[in-house]
Amino acid sequence: EYRLVVREDNADKRLTHYGRAFGLLSDEYQRQVEEKYKIIDREINHLRSTKIRPGMNLDDVLERLNSAPVRMPTSLSDILKRPEVTYEHIAPYDGDLKNYPKDIIAQVEYEIKYEGFIARQLKDIEKFQHLEYIRLPDDMDYDSVPSLSMEVRQKLKCHKPSTLGQAQRISGVTPAAIMILMVVLKKKLHETNSP
Repeated sequence: EYRLVVREDNADKRLTHYGRAFGLLSDEYQRQVEEKYKIIDREINHLRSTKIRPGMNLDDVLERLNSAPVRMPTSLSDILKRPEVTYEHIAPYDGDLKNYPKDIIAQVEYEIKYEGFIARQLKDIEKFQHLEYIRLPDDMDYDSVPSLSMEVRQKLKCHKPSTLGQAQRISGVTPAAIMILMVVLKKKLHETNSP
């Protein structure tokens, strides 16, 4: 599960092109969604590039929030990453006050506050994407695979996944079990290709 990436608030970004491809959504709706995410990206970039210097009025706000004052030039995005700080706290100090709808503000805030976690999750998705293409033999004997727990063996025999990607999504099948299966498959492939 990739809860940081697959969220309700960004469903339009992830799914609009499918709706459009199947003729369920209008060109106008797609244009609106694209414009919304251009605004979000533009604002995130703006907050990353806008620096606040020590001694500005924002320090008073940070003090009221029990947050450390700005000690050196700091981007508004770095200040927004603090758990106690919201977009509304920094908006008056960015020099470019905007009247964005709440959904845009919420997404800007979420993307900035969780960007490290989101980046890590995107790397995980990319890393495990190839598992969807590694086939498991239909006659795979999971009982003969060393180091698999009894629970994992039972689940694999019950669900009969056809790829490692499917196996990975079975509740109780650990990343370690997936790695063991990869090693076993590579070994079988090597044995098959050896004279």
